[in-house]
Amino acid sequence: MSIKDQFSSSFGKYSKAIKIRLFGPNNERLDFLMDSFYKLSPGQRNGAFAIGIGLIGFLILSAFALYFAQVRVLEGELSQSVASLQELRKYKAADQAEERRFSKLVDTISAKTRGLSFKPFFEKLTKEKGVTMKDLNEKDLDFDSTNPLNDSVKQVQIEMRVPQISIPRLLNFITEVEKSERYIRLQDIKIQGQYGNKLYFDTTLMFRGYSTKK
Repeated sequence: MSIKDQFSSSFGKYSKAIKIRLFGPNNERLDFLMDSFYKLSPGQRNGAFAIGIGLIGFLILSAFALYFAQVRVLEGELSQSVASLQELRKYKAADQAEERRFSKLVDTISAKTRGLSFKPFFEKLTKEKGVTMKDLNEKDLDFDSTNPLNDSVKQVQIEMRVPQISIPRLLNFITEVEKSERYIRLQDIKIQGQYGNKLYFDTTLMFRGYSTKK
């Protein structure tokens, strides 16, 4: 329904209600007033006629005031609806942009971790860098249930012990792990000195890796 139709409908509804309230059903009050009017003297008729004209004018002005008040209400509701629609479209566009970014992130993780097995990866890298590795353990971790990544990506905690390693070699090994572009990052490190040896240390490394769920 157009705004014009809404205005016409509202005006017609209120006009009909005012007419019934003034003249009664089937104009009963109007007939009674006309009958009473003709029973008055000429002077009384003139006074009543003037009062009636004034009352009719007041009622007409009131009806128009009510009509324009309803017009303003409808215009306000229309403006609010348009603003809400524009805001909804803005949020929808932002949501679609975030969905594209999320899909791109999942695709990137999938591409960089495809075919990755963490134990063979670390075994190969420690061998290349001359690092002794012991006690490698993996543990799958889920994201928080409210995190959208939880449905398609899992975290893997890798804990390993590296005994008797110098600080420069340790830092070089950690750097090579993170440079592998396999989404593996150092999460925690514990370094314990050896009695009587200031060059080598026993270390425990904890890495965080990612892979897509199958």
